[in-house]
Amino acid sequence: MMLFVAGFAVVAFGVTTHRFLDTHARRFLKEQARLCAAALTPGRDGDLSGSVERLRARYDRLIALATLDVSGKVHSVYPERPAHRTAVRIALESHGDPVAMSSPQNGEPLSVSGIIVPLNGIPSRIAQQAVILLRNDSSAIIWTRATVVFALVMGLTSLVSVRAMRRWFDRRITTPLRDMTSAAQRSLDESGDVPALEPGEWCETTQIAEQLHVLRQRIIKGEAYARRLERESQHKIRDRELGFDRQLRRARDLATIDPLTRVRNRSFFAEKLEPLFEHHRANGDDLSAVMIDIDNFKRYNDTKGHQVGDTVLRFVGALLLGGIRPTDHAIRYGGDEFLLLLPETSAEETQLIADRLVKLFGQYALRLGKKHKLSISAGVASLKTDNPKDGHELVACADAALYAAKRKGKNTVIAHRRV
Repeated sequence: MMLFVAGFAVVAFGVTTHRFLDTHARRFLKEQARLCAAALTPGRDGDLSGSVERLRARYDRLIALATLDVSGKVHSVYPERPAHRTAVRIALESHGDPVAMSSPQNGEPLSVSGIIVPLNGIPSRIAQQAVILLRNDSSAIIWTRATVVFALVMGLTSLVSVRAMRRWFDRRITTPLRDMTSAAQRSLDESGDVPALEPGEWCETTQIAEQLHVLRQRIIKGEAYARRLERESQHKIRDRELGFDRQLRRARDLATIDPLTRVRNRSFFAEKLEPLFEHHRANGDDLSAVMIDIDNFKRYNDTKGHQVGDTVLRFVGALLLGGIRPTDHAIRYGGDEFLLLLPETSAEETQLIADRLVKLFGQYALRLGKKHKLSISAGVASLKTDNPKDGHELVACADAALYAAKRKGKNTVIAHRRV
């Protein structure tokens, strides 16, 4: 019977701990959702697409945001994708429980939570609430389960320790006191007088009192140690969560770096081009693209060897990274072709930048000898000048201008002009 009660107590303790941690995680997600809603800034006609994209770029747990009309139905979804709309609908039906959705990059399914929060006073007669989809932190779930298991083990250990201590207490303290009380009661019943205690009996009583005091002090110290262990465990869990987040962001960043030239690769291009284009078009800002190619590189690479050719490619990567701003993007488009994406930069400014890069590479090529005639050609296109329908058309305009520069004689920069 005692073991059954002990097991029931341990299970109840574990369930209570798990519910407490789950409630804490839900409160954390709701607070994050409120902060995301507070950071929203509507654009023209109350459009939130630009604000949501900026917020997603800074906070990678934010997957999507949907506004609800006054009747509680979905009004708009940012970004507007079928997977996001389906996830919002399922989240509304699940009343806050985590749901699974397909990854935007066609990878592993994501586990997200949909939290309904007010729009924090953003003036809108249509949308008054928002559903914010936040990615569930798998590491937090793992640590939650680990904490529950740790609590169960500690509970079982405590029960075993308490039972052993109770046996020792009964054998060394309770039983002698009970025997002394019974003897005193028998003496009173027989004589009616309070028996006098011998000096040795007083000494034994004093020792029992001292042992009780020592036991109480040990219990107090044990409780303090348990509280300190709990605080240290919480700090370690929090530190490891932050460390895992930093490692994940660093790994995702390294996955988009070309290992040879240290500029961004095609994966970064495929992921960032369209969101970057839509953001600038929605805000009325200009976005320029520069397509760059190394003239006569194939012949130079075949003659000198791939290692020497790789040295030229590494120099071009360093030249591009050193000639642009931190907000610009240098991308290795393929082989010896490179692409620059320059936010909030006009076609005229972009052509000046491209001219400067061509001249700097020309100075480097002089040291390689005049025999191979290495140089670079560039084509320039911009959102406001060429009015493309999407980001890929903007890159296509820059690529057409590059081929025009090649036909003109290479080692030059041509700006695209839509006919």
